[in-house]
Amino acid sequence: MAAGKAVIAPHIGGCPEVVEDGITGYLFETRNANDLADKMKQIICDNRFVEFGRQSTVRATRLFSKQQWVEGDEAIYLRYFEERN
Repeated sequence: MAAGKAVIAPHIGGCPEVVEDGITGYLFETRNANDLADKMKQIICDNRFVEFGRQSTVRATRLFSKQQWVEGDEAIYLRYFEERN
């Protein structure tokens, strides 16, 4: 996603938290090769991969950039120390 690519991921684990179905890519039903194939065809035939790629970069930067991780961790530590004092 950070590289500006559309994503097709299984609807399992943390994937639905990362991939916005129909916005940054598609989620397919776990263990369903036909659903995966359908999503692959759909993303190409509808030419959605370009817009999904753009939206993927925006989402990855907003939620998972190095700066976001550092600021998030810093906020947790600051909150912890404030509660202890």
